[in-house]
Amino acid sequence: MPDLSRLQPDGGSAEASTDELEATYFDTGQATLQRLGVTLRRRTGGADAGWHLKVADGSIRTEFQSRSLGRRLPEALNRRLAGILTGQDLVEVASISTSRHATRLRDRDSAVVVEVADDQVSGVAFGEAAKLDRWREVEVELGPGGGEEILSKITKLFRRADARPADVQRKLDRLIAVNGFAPAGDKLGRAVAGYAHDQVVAILLGDIALRDHPDAEPVHKTRVAIRRLRSTLRNFGPVFALEPEAAADLDEELRWLADLLSPIRDGDILARRLTAELAELPAERVLGPVARELQEDLAAERAAAVKAWQAAWRDERYPVIMTTLREWLLEVPLGKSGLTGQAVLDKARRKARRRLDGAADDPAKLHRARKATKRLRYAGELLTGQVSQAGKIAKKAKKIQTVLGDHQDLVVAAAFLQRAAARNRVRPGHNGYTYGLLTARVEDQAARIRARL
Repeated sequence: MPDLSRLQPDGGSAEASTDELEATYFDTGQATLQRLGVTLRRRTGGADAGWHLKVADGSIRTEFQSRSLGRRLPEALNRRLAGILTGQDLVEVASISTSRHATRLRDRDSAVVVEVADDQVSGVAFGEAAKLDRWREVEVELGPGGGEEILSKITKLFRRADARPADVQRKLDRLIAVNGFAPAGDKLGRAVAGYAHDQVVAILLGDIALRDHPDAEPVHKTRVAIRRLRSTLRNFGPVFALEPEAAADLDEELRWLADLLSPIRDGDILARRLTAELAELPAERVLGPVARELQEDLAAERAAAVKAWQAAWRDERYPVIMTTLREWLLEVPLGKSGLTGQAVLDKARRKARRRLDGAADDPAKLHRARKATKRLRYAGELLTGQVSQAGKIAKKAKKIQTVLGDHQDLVVAAAFLQRAAARNRVRPGHNGYTYGLLTARVEDQAARIRARL
């Protein structure tokens, strides 16, 4: 091990500890969790003994933990996984023992800057692919007082000591290898399947993230993934080995999911926009408790939308769509279509242009044009590298979609302000003057966008 004391912060301290950790890992028979980059384990030993649920989404890792040492999965974590595990049982898939020698560097305020764990690991995988393995690895984890600078220094220190990056990041992945997603078919089919698979992963991870208190970012990411999957089904329908009725049913179920999330997302956008709009008004034009009324109304509408989303988990439709998505996690059904990427892109471009040209000043038609432009963008993204100019078309479509999206957000804001003004008119101290100003502001902005199209 390199000498870490030279990296100790001025006025800080270094401390060492040794722990014997025992962890049992759980998954489904189809390795659903591992395929999603999710780890579920029960650990004994060390300061964080208990149940751990780790979710990896790109470079972001989120951990949910329960201090329970019981053998049953704690309810809080069970609720997180309930959607993606519908109809599947959890089983023990591996046991891993770790002798950990850890060094923690703290700053002058005792905040952990970084923890470096030197692990001697032995593990056994259960089931048909039973396997024993032993290895040594070093984990570096930033603490609240750490940053990229200390991480860079430690990386250089270990490289000089002939350490090398691990081929896999999770202990379980080294012990149990799961085949990556590798669709068969022609070039277009593989591209479509890979793109659809990415959206399925995002939706299933979103289901985990949106349990309990759905934050704005996972709501947005999940809704975007649903839209991309729906657009792919519509743009490339013949590529999928689905009967027309089955394709229509899947599209409808995905639309249902998206519609459940839309009012939550709309509320998050409205909160940012109306807060900014209100801040730009001169103080003498803000009459009555407008800020408080808007905040309370937005919170109430979001809470109602979240409640509707959570109620949908008990709807018979929910486990059906989750089961379908989980099947697509293993294999996206592909057929032989004879479809070409160029034909798809040309058709999507014509439809987007036709809807935009025919929209004029009609907000509803502009909204439909936005949807068509979005489908063109997603088709272009999928076909980038396969069809000439696809990337450029996608970027242009994104710009138009952004403008039309701003317009739609303003239309939604105007409708909300009218509802809020009517709802609050009987409250003590209410004054409708500022609501009128705000409505006029957002409607004027929407009109200026329409004039530029």
